[in-house]
Amino acid sequence: DSLEGLQQVMSVHVFAVWDFMLILKALQRKLTCVERTWIPAESSVVCRFINEIVLAEESDEVVAGEYMSHFELYLQAMREVGADRTMIESFVGQLRQGVSVVEAMNKVELSEAVQSFIAFTLEVIDMPVHQVAAVFLFGRESIIPEMFSVFLEKLTREQQEKAPLFRLYLERHIQLDSEDHGPMGRRTLELLCGSNASKWQDVLNVAKI
Repeated sequence: DSLEGLQQVMSVHVFAVWDFMLILKALQRKLTCVERTWIPAESSVVCRFINEIVLAEESDEVVAGEYMSHFELYLQAMREVGADRTMIESFVGQLRQGVSVVEAMNKVELSEAVQSFIAFTLEVIDMPVHQVAAVFLFGRESIIPEMFSVFLEKLTREQQEKAPLFRLYLERHIQLDSEDHGPMGRRTLELLCGSNASKWQDVLNVAKI
């Protein structure tokens, strides 16, 4: 309900923005080929869906002729409103030096809530691919449009004036996730599970977590 409140939220939420890419890139590794020796994906449809989502999330054309990841857009939005970027920049800096995610979290002394959130994602990305896809869909893509729409509606006039890039970030995800990425994620999960009841039970179990 204030610019200061928005600054505090963004300084924590930025780790969820980074964490999102952990799941997405795990799916890309599992469902496409990113190895030195290329082999065709098992499903060209799923490969297309994942690569298309990665394209937008990792190198979106946020304005005409300007490309950046949504993480980078978020960092710019944080700078715009004066949100503290010290912890996220220190965290990414540790990762660039080859430090593990767990070590980086400890060195930066992230809050218990943030560490718990990321730790769960680290468990997820080592799960079978249909479970990773389930968390990606039900824990990210399918809930973001409604969540961000509510957030956008609650932004005060001061916040909207001070944070046009944050508004752009919210609006871009509401559009992409509701119209494109959400349906792609759902179709990917359907193709991965098919008529396998055991896999659908796995999906249900991990989605509840």
